[in-house]
Amino acid sequence: MSEKLREFIKPMRDWKTAAHLIYLPAVRLGDSTIRKAIDAGGYLRLCPEVVVPTHIWNGLKPWEKDEVRIQAVGMSVDKAVLVGRSAARVHGLPVPHGDAYVELNLPGRNRRPPKKQWPTGVRYWSAHLGEENVVERNGLRVTDIPRTLVDIARRHGVEEAIVTCDAALSLKGATKQMLAKRFDDVGPVPGIALAREALELADPRSESPLESWGRAQIVTADLPELISLDVQVPVLGGKHRIDQVLNGSIANELHGDVKYDGATTGTDAVTQMKKDRERERVLQNEGYHMLHAGYRHLVRKQGVESEFIGMVREALRAERRKAA
Repeated sequence: MSEKLREFIKPMRDWKTAAHLIYLPAVRLGDSTIRKAIDAGGYLRLCPEVVVPTHIWNGLKPWEKDEVRIQAVGMSVDKAVLVGRSAARVHGLPVPHGDAYVELNLPGRNRRPPKKQWPTGVRYWSAHLGEENVVERNGLRVTDIPRTLVDIARRHGVEEAIVTCDAALSLKGATKQMLAKRFDDVGPVPGIALAREALELADPRSESPLESWGRAQIVTADLPELISLDVQVPVLGGKHRIDQVLNGSIANELHGDVKYDGATTGTDAVTQMKKDRERERVLQNEGYHMLHAGYRHLVRKQGVESEFIGMVREALRAERRKAA
């Protein structure tokens, strides 16, 4: 179980307060101040019932905007439940890349409102959802974590579900056996096999969502040259540790730009870069081929696959040519 990965799991903050969201039905009918401000561009409408001050919205990071939209939609519904990626964000479980829409599901048996009634940026799923799988977080109704994992797998695929399963397994007391049992409790729903596959491929030793996403892309890609993938591999008697080792010789390191922000590692950017270059030299002297990738390589596409998978494929082929 990775303590480092657990540090990334922080329940979504209460954006109703933090972003000063206004629920319009609660505004007095005689109060025209807000509505005039909306017309003047002072507020942005997130959904028909909720607005946010424009200056606050413009200062948010992309992932924060995703969360604010989720909060707004969750505030505006009476019965519908936040599910899938939206529920994962409320729980604080990481998901890859940004959200295309906020996900909702009505409780009970397979039903959803007509598509013409969906607000912009909202998608309703039609699936049986029992109240036993619904919890409340910060006043928002969301699916519990096991049901959330199942929904991500069957709606968004194994790759995305591996990332969230990795994080779920880092939670205190969580095991593959426990989550597998909870998946069984969800029942024989369509796509449950995808959730079981994602859980089987999950690894609680991952130390960041970026590492999880990189490994998820590798294990779900068509890479016939891949023989083995080991994670958090100690080398030189434990002096160094490699994020992922492919086929015993390719050291795959995934990291974001925050590594050089001077705060995350407690080391200034120049010193950190020198330390990394020295570490790389040592690993290369041990016979490892170094492969470095960041978020941009995982998110950018080359055809149907990411730039990262193209890099991995070329590294695997280069190692095979060298061995021939």
